[in-house]
Amino acid sequence: MARLGKDSSFVFRRGFYGRLIFAPSEIIYIIPFRKLLLLAYVCVLGCSGSTDPTLELGESTIRFSADTLFAYELKGWILTKSDSLAMPLLIATGEEHLYVGDIQATRPLMVFDRTTGELVKYAGGRGRGPREIEYLWSMDFKPGEDVGWLFDFPTRIFHQFDGDSLTDRSITLQDTGAPMSPVWVKDDSIASVGMFEDGRLAVYDSDGLFRRFIGSSPPGDPEVPVPVRQHAYEAIVQTNSAGSLIAIASKNTDLVEIFSTEGLLHSIRGPGFDEPAYTLYGDDEGNQWLGLDDETIKSYVSVSVTDDLIFALYSGLPFEDLKKSSWFSSPARTVYVFSWSGTPLAALEIEYGALKISVSADGQDLYALYHRPVPSVMHYKVPRTLSADRQDLYAHFH
Repeated sequence: MARLGKDSSFVFRRGFYGRLIFAPSEIIYIIPFRKLLLLAYVCVLGCSGSTDPTLELGESTIRFSADTLFAYELKGWILTKSDSLAMPLLIATGEEHLYVGDIQATRPLMVFDRTTGELVKYAGGRGRGPREIEYLWSMDFKPGEDVGWLFDFPTRIFHQFDGDSLTDRSITLQDTGAPMSPVWVKDDSIASVGMFEDGRLAVYDSDGLFRRFIGSSPPGDPEVPVPVRQHAYEAIVQTNSAGSLIAIASKNTDLVEIFSTEGLLHSIRGPGFDEPAYTLYGDDEGNQWLGLDDETIKSYVSVSVTDDLIFALYSGLPFEDLKKSSWFSSPARTVYVFSWSGTPLAALEIEYGALKISVSADGQDLYALYHRPVPSVMHYKVPRTLSADRQDLYAHFH
């Protein structure tokens, strides 16, 4: 176990005064003491100084706990529970469609209409041939885009999807340990977390050739190989539209990191301040690998972004409980919302059992994947106070 990050430079100490229960058309219960909350909220969003850290490399570690945030309970509805869904584990939101990656369906990618939930088409094939994917591990769709890239983990190939089908363009990521969540970033480059010998992110050129590392490798005992520590701090990566800001949400510790293509901007810790607990195993041939211990808390299991906000789905389930259950992936119900400057803004409560989430480019629609009672996609409306600009926020709480 390791303690990550510098001492806190931004600590919330605001009490919890109530809960917003948010339905698509109305607010059922309004937070009391709203003028007091207004002062706190405006300070979080607009005050100068340490309350809203500036975008300088490595300047801030921001800590929060669940009772310091505005809490909303979202009421959703089933958008689709199509028979085509087998084991959906990835989701992205375009302007017109939802893109769902499924590891057991006949074809790896399904396209659904965002309004009706109807299945529009399939894309890709299973295998290692042209326009085929063996195991769809991650996807990179920029906010609101109906084109994106699909990553096949076993082959290390990044496949282009043009909104209709996989194209002939694909890129093999080379010269590093295994990449795990590649995304396009600015300067026509690709960045990814992975099982690397150094850094937090590896950067590749548009041909897939490794160019450099960004950031520091995860903390830990110096005797533990860096790739093993990288595995302990396994994460999901998403970027803003320009690829200039990178959000990294860790699965085994409650850590969200915000990077530029030059380095770390902010680390966000909370709500439990848990560290990954793991055991290092090895064999007679010198191979070493990680085994998560039972006390590890499964943390951020999914992340989705707009150009203004980061939405991170938090589980909080001990690894021991996950092993005893029949869940394929750690279930969750809390979505924490942050600004790109690292400010924790709100906690959204959705129906328990969500595995992955995706938000629309305007931040007004949130979609969540479920496996129980049947594979399905649920649709939630996000409070307008989170997707509005600061003037609208002020007007709402005044």
